[in-house]
Amino acid sequence: MILTVFMVFLGFIDQQKTIIPNKILLMMVVIRAVLLGGEITVRPSLWMDLLKSAFGGMLLGFIIFLLARIFSRKSVGMGDVKLAAVLGWYLGGALIWFDLVISLSLAAIYSIVQLIRKKLNMKDSIPLAPFFSVGTVLILLLGF
Repeated sequence: MILTVFMVFLGFIDQQKTIIPNKILLMMVVIRAVLLGGEITVRPSLWMDLLKSAFGGMLLGFIIFLLARIFSRKSVGMGDVKLAAVLGWYLGGALIWFDLVISLSLAAIYSIVQLIRKKLNMKDSIPLAPFFSVGTVLILLLGF
């Protein structure tokens, strides 16, 4: 629920201002760390798996989007890189893949439609947080 609220909020901010505030991302990391501590307290036998999943997801999200930023010659913003890392922190190593595939597929479909409608051209950029928001909510609703 917390992730959904943050993602919808960030989606609106990125859509309006094309920025993903670091303060909100940091707040998300801290809240997830507290929740992760609670999960470890409730299920102490799984502490290693929980930490591996959280840190692995964060690392995967960060690396994938950092590479995308490098290979796209900075067309992908650093806020998107950090947001992908935070999403990995919440979703874990397994779910971050699904989230990225769904989110980027939605962004691609939107972009293609807008190119066909001539509302965008190949040099335009779009904010990714709204697509991350929808993709994350879809993953959570579908129960992945």
